[in-house]
Amino acid sequence: MTMKICQIFLALFILLLDTQQPDSLKKNYLNSFENILKEYRFELNITKNSIDGYGGELLLEEAKNAEILMFGENHGVQQIAEFSHVFYNLLSSDEPRILVTEIGPATASEVEFMVRNRNFENFMEEGVNLHSVPFFFLEQEVPLLYSVVENFPDSVSSIWGIDQEFITGSPVVFNYLEKYTKTEEEKKALKKVRRKSFINPFLIGMGSGKALKELQIAYSNSTSKEAKKVINHLILSHKIYKENMGGDSRWSNEARESLMMDNFEHQASVFQDSLPHLFFKFGSYHLSKGRSPTVKEALGLRVDKWAKQRDWSTLNVFVDAIDGETLNALIGNKESLPSIEIWDSSPFKNLVYLKNATLFDLRPLKEHSELKDMHYKIRYMVNSYDYLVLFPSATSSNFLEGTLVTHAYGIVLLVIALIVFFLLVYVIIRVVRKFKTKHTKQ
Repeated sequence: MTMKICQIFLALFILLLDTQQPDSLKKNYLNSFENILKEYRFELNITKNSIDGYGGELLLEEAKNAEILMFGENHGVQQIAEFSHVFYNLLSSDEPRILVTEIGPATASEVEFMVRNRNFENFMEEGVNLHSVPFFFLEQEVPLLYSVVENFPDSVSSIWGIDQEFITGSPVVFNYLEKYTKTEEEKKALKKVRRKSFINPFLIGMGSGKALKELQIAYSNSTSKEAKKVINHLILSHKIYKENMGGDSRWSNEARESLMMDNFEHQASVFQDSLPHLFFKFGSYHLSKGRSPTVKEALGLRVDKWAKQRDWSTLNVFVDAIDGETLNALIGNKESLPSIEIWDSSPFKNLVYLKNATLFDLRPLKEHSELKDMHYKIRYMVNSYDYLVLFPSATSSNFLEGTLVTHAYGIVLLVIALIVFFLLVYVIIRVVRKFKTKHTKQ
């Protein structure tokens, strides 16, 4: 009898504890990570103009209710680029969204100008210009730009670049700066730095930075605040790159994230209370609503805090693939997705639909006890994203012109090859002559 009473009290105590826990915590105690994953996975059928299936309806309904949609991606994948385009169009069907993306402010202004004038592709395919706008030098990314600008009149800035200026962005940034160049001294300085950027296409991020400082001096008396702002931004971009590649990388990552938030707040302040809804498109680390492998407070978390202050909601979605290839944007070759190994060792791999994309709601999995035994990137992703979209396989994107070596680069490489060839011939002739002279004297 006593034993039965004890058992009843114990059962009631456990039941009381259980009813006081939030649903997400109950699942942590009662279900395995994989069982929860099975319960919160949904199929997505993505076409050129629609996202169907129960998962599609669920994602679109919640995304439309969020004033800020954050699309975190693995770059260089066709399926992801095409998904971002159709997703943007569907979200903008009721209220057009501004695109906030991973390029610099000057670059974004110039890109929007070229897209509106329908000469963006022509510019990108001219010689060294190909690599000047990340990641819109990829064919599958360009349609998104046209969809964005078509949603807004010319008077509205619809593409916001809030990142540092790109390491090989000289052609497009200097085109923008030229619009604010007035005096002869400024024109000469700009022409000089253009020549140097042709010799060193990585001028914004590599080298001593002397050319950029000389540009700053030349524009010191400029009446244009925009010109000075662009040059100051270039110098900061150079410092961020330099520290990241051979100095204090922790400072570099934090400085970059802070710069992006500052640039975003500046753009938003222009609209005041009439700010349209937003579509952020960045590499996955940046849009984490928490810590990321690189910084304590990622851009996504900073934006989420900013949104809450104005009673806005955010939703962030991480998009990747279980298998396949991506394009190395620097070298130009196709390579395996860097995340394949991470997914291979996770419960996600065996739960992905083989024909369509899979949507996982990550919120019931946050802080699950089993996360501590998983790869740290999986842990970060689950704890800082709302949704995950996984494709069963990925096809690499391709450059607008289809090749890394464009006409100008080809000419430069040919000239270098000829110079090396003639130097080599010259050295061989000198060695042979010395050898003959030596033996003649003997």
